[in-house]
Amino acid sequence: MNEIQMRAASEAMTEWLSHPQELGRAPAKIECAGEFDLYDMHYYIFRYKKTSMGEWLIGVCGGYEGDGTEHCGHVFSEMEPYEEDTALEKAVALVETVRQFWMERASEAEGQKENTGVFAGFVLLSEPEWNPRDLVTDLRMTWGINGEVNESSEGTVVFVQTDDMMAAVSLMPGPIPDGEAEQNAETNYMWPEAVEAAKAHKAHLLVAVLGTDADLVAARAKRYFSLSRKNA
Repeated sequence: MNEIQMRAASEAMTEWLSHPQELGRAPAKIECAGEFDLYDMHYYIFRYKKTSMGEWLIGVCGGYEGDGTEHCGHVFSEMEPYEEDTALEKAVALVETVRQFWMERASEAEGQKENTGVFAGFVLLSEPEWNPRDLVTDLRMTWGINGEVNESSEGTVVFVQTDDMMAAVSLMPGPIPDGEAEQNAETNYMWPEAVEAAKAHKAHLLVAVLGTDADLVAARAKRYFSLSRKNA
């Protein structure tokens, strides 16, 4: 077992569990209970307790490429009981759940491309934190864009309606999967530290501006630029 990688996975699992939408605090106990390979990436199985006297629950963290310490965003737990006999099966199922989530998002993004003049991209975040109402205020004060906030029940999505366009900004509480951010950063020859900065991100915003009127493509481009710039 790669001890350095396993400790990084344990820290990532603890950080994920500490999120307000999960346990809201670090687990009372957490232990690595195994490891496995899936889709050419390495994963770690964890068992943890909400309280010191509570039952063991199962979680998974990965995938890691080689000896790297940056996971691809597959950190998840449904807070089901940990059972040694079924731990591997449950851990694989958790990974598949996360993969399915991202594949559906990718499919949705692909479908949006059929709209005329769709602009979409990511804004990397050092922490999985974001205040959508601050964004709307900044857009109104700096760019003169008026819109409405319609947050989801988890408070992670904001929709801004402007003119004949719909702008959406969604918080993704994890790194961009499959190393896409790092790969794109390698092409940024004007920013020597781009790859290292991309590797350090812990979450990202998905920014999209869409509509159906071809005459408004330029206007939507300006909207996308303003949204991305204010979140950067």
